[in-house]
Amino acid sequence: MTIDWDAYGIDLGRYRGMTSGGWKKVLCPRCSADRKKKREPVLRVNLDDGGFKCMHCGWKGKATVLTQEDKEEFKRMRGWDKVIRKEKEKKKQETYKLPPQPRRSALHPSTVEWFAGRGISEQTLKAAGVTDGIDWMFPNYKTEERMPDGGKCRCIHFNYYRDGQLVNIKKRSKDKMFMLVKDCERIAYNLDGIKNTEECYIVEGEMDALALMEVGYNNVVSVPVGAMQGSGGTTEMHWLEDYFEDYFAFKSKVYICTDNDEPGAVMREAIIKHFDPGQYVIVTDYGTDPATGKPNKDANDCLMHNGAIELRRCLDSGKEKKPEGDVDMDTVADEMDDIIRHGLPKGLTVGLPNLDSLLRIQKGRLYILTGTPGSGKSQFLDHVAVLMNARYGWKFSVYSPEMMPLGEHLTMFLTKYLGKPVSEIDPDSAEYHEGRLKVKEAIHFIDPDSNEIDDVLAIAKYQCRKYGCEAIIIDPWNSLLHHGESLFKVDNINEALLKILNFAHRQDIAAFVMPHPTNQQTTKDGKPMKIHLYNISGGAMFRNRGDFGMVMTRHYKDDDDNTFGFDYVEMAIEKTKWEYIAQLGTIYFRYEPGVGRFHPFDPATGETQWMQQSYLVPTQQPLTLPTAAPAAQPSEGNVQAFLDQARRQEQALQPRPADNDLPVDNDNDIFDDNEEVPY
Repeated sequence: MTIDWDAYGIDLGRYRGMTSGGWKKVLCPRCSADRKKKREPVLRVNLDDGGFKCMHCGWKGKATVLTQEDKEEFKRMRGWDKVIRKEKEKKKQETYKLPPQPRRSALHPSTVEWFAGRGISEQTLKAAGVTDGIDWMFPNYKTEERMPDGGKCRCIHFNYYRDGQLVNIKKRSKDKMFMLVKDCERIAYNLDGIKNTEECYIVEGEMDALALMEVGYNNVVSVPVGAMQGSGGTTEMHWLEDYFEDYFAFKSKVYICTDNDEPGAVMREAIIKHFDPGQYVIVTDYGTDPATGKPNKDANDCLMHNGAIELRRCLDSGKEKKPEGDVDMDTVADEMDDIIRHGLPKGLTVGLPNLDSLLRIQKGRLYILTGTPGSGKSQFLDHVAVLMNARYGWKFSVYSPEMMPLGEHLTMFLTKYLGKPVSEIDPDSAEYHEGRLKVKEAIHFIDPDSNEIDDVLAIAKYQCRKYGCEAIIIDPWNSLLHHGESLFKVDNINEALLKILNFAHRQDIAAFVMPHPTNQQTTKDGKPMKIHLYNISGGAMFRNRGDFGMVMTRHYKDDDDNTFGFDYVEMAIEKTKWEYIAQLGTIYFRYEPGVGRFHPFDPATGETQWMQQSYLVPTQQPLTLPTAAPAAQPSEGNVQAFLDQARRQEQALQPRPADNDLPVDNDNDIFDDNEEVPY
């Protein structure tokens, strides 16, 4: 037996190719085109057995194709199947008895009067089939009525029907004692009222069901026994489980309206488990009693104290439980309004004019940085962290297991703040202690027992919440593990990068990831070939997943094409998803050993723009950027004009240091041949 959805014109959409997965919702080929909400999935399909049913037009069936062998097998089993069905029906009839038929006499005036005091009319009682009579009832130990052995009293009869047949009767005395007919099936009250309806309401008691009927909601059912009243003190759910597929599974919306108390919350959670997010609405607010100022407990209290209009409002204002990840325009309306009024967010400048002319830093983005060995990738990311902290107060969560011990790594951050090598820092100076406080506040290391990506992100989440970290640095990628394996498999890389991206979005932080490249290849004449984003060890997934991609290359002073007599670093921005934040291009830096800073370098003129010496005091406040955003995708000219303007603002606010502030460099080579530069 196979399932052929195409034979019935059913398009599974994103579920195509799945062979299992239970019930899913897709478009109905019979009625979706004619509905007002044409894209709303109203056809429930079962990927396991091929069953389907439309919640709008009622079309149902099974998209199964029987082979000749299947047909012969069914013929052989048909006789046994009839026997089994008869045995099941007989067993069910033997298990459950039917109650005596209710007396059809008019309701006693005292019963009508009592219900009127609860806000429920005689017309609603008749429509719901409510009757009354004199019955024996259990004694009430709270009020000491009918003590000690009980006695006869007038009782309300809530009659439970299924397909027009009386299945059970719940008897209620006016002092709130209850009794169901022995050995009868317990079904939901008013089950026939929700048959073939697109929506339904579930309440906790018959009085609440009648309250909803009173205000026009006839598609309501009540649980047969209240919350926490089942066997052993647990919530009884047979009334839902036994009739779920026939009465509840295909509802487009289920309103769960249990009592606003602790037992009601228990019942509510038990009901929720049977429905998918997006299928149910939770109603817990029934307004406030104006006489006492206390919240109403349930729907009937709301009807009594506040009236029909308020009850309808409460029912219509329930909270829909959406599937995680479901976002509509209302969710981001404020963000859209802000963009229209103030323009697209341009991100923040780092403080290196040549970098700021091409790239901005924005939260929620993934920045990929790779490059040749020894090009200064780790030092550059640390320099960015120091600059963003000095300029905007950003705090960084840093996973850098290769930069051990941590004391040495923190000292590298300190030299970047002070603009001095370790040999020139006085440990007794106020400057040193102020720098230590800045590093302590800005940098928070991640050092888990394992290097699993989930553990790293869990610690980062803690640091974001406790310290207010606004960025994470993962350096290097090859130190991470995923399910105990190194992150070199394409599927594992993809999953890990998605986790980092989702983490950046949900925590509203910027994420910097530094993967290593593959072994560098050489040309025919033995020269190393240029590295690109596609040369990252592990494949092209880094370029594909990253929002921005950068490649660093170190040019040595002894290279044949290097005419400057000193080393310098080239950075190529090779990937950008958002052209209003970054542009493709190449920039250059010179590295200051011992201090760990990068200074803009122009190979066209050979000039280096030396930056300020100390970052202990914020170098500048965030720029007031142009707010006008183009209505459509900006042209290359517009973007370049904006970036040029921002660069001019940077240079105006960033004065060149005095000559005596520049590093002493007698031979015009900032790199000391005898000094080991940490990368």
